Amino acid sequence: MHTSELTPTGFGSRVNGRPDRHTAPNLTDLLHRHGVLLLPGLAPTPGEFVEFARQFGEPEHVFPEAHQVAGHAVLRLQSNVDGLGASAGGRYWHADGAFAERPTAVTALLCVEAPASGGDTLFADMRAALASLPDEVRAQAAGHRGYYPAKEIARRDMERARMMRTVVMTDEEQAAKLAELQNVHHPLVRRHPVTGKQALYLNEHWLARVEGLTDADSERLLATLYEAATRESHVYRHTWTEGDVLVWDNALVMHKALPAANGTRKVTYRCTIADGSAPPG
Repeated sequence: MHTSELTPTGFGSRVNGRPDRHTAPNLTDLLHRHGVLLLPGLAPTPGEFVEFARQFGEPEHVFPEAHQVAGHAVLRLQSNVDGLGASAGGRYWHADGAFAERPTAVTALLCVEAPASGGDTLFADMRAALASLPDEVRAQAAGHRGYYPAKEIARRDMERARMMRTVVMTDEEQAAKLAELQNVHHPLVRRHPVTGKQALYLNEHWLARVEGLTDADSERLLATLYEAATRESHVYRHTWTEGDVLVWDNALVMHKALPAANGTRKVTYRCTIADGSAPPG
């Protein structure tokens, strides 16, 4: 197994060779240092992919059940094909699981079918974004938390998804999921639960406003932070090839999916890893 950097700034690392149980500590260390790992052409079976993801922690179960890969409750089937798994969401800047008190730690994504054109995924380096801020803006961000009205947003999303038939779920599943959720706050500058390094923590969908600021001041601060985070120099753009596996650290990285070209298919399997640490602070 050997590695090379994905960007000139060291954001992201390409890992060549097939990892095994002996390389797991090295992969975790690489992930914490670089934020994103690309394992090109790995092409694991669903079962192998689950075992690979377990190197980073305990996989989360997929909701709703209709979006699970057959026989694998911790793999989510995602595609741009009507009726094939989850077919909506992700086309905004976000970190996975930000609606939870303990957000998703790590995400692994396997490309099963790559589109002939389009369908790239963008990744933003949130440590570099924080470091690029003027001192006064960095201090302001570090002194505030973001408000995530998870229950309200989830209810709205579920109703829209069921109406548009982009998500298949039973009434019981919807009620159970909504009962789990609560409104949460996360710091705009989040300390990594393992390394202690700081990074911006934002989400265009779930983050409603900055706590303690007027609406106008909240909008201004968030606009400044998003502009810094999504600056071209802070972004890695991945064009998918069948068999690629990407792994990213949600405490360090925001991502955004771009649509595939009309008439082309994109199919992926996603496995998310639960954060077993204390709540972010």
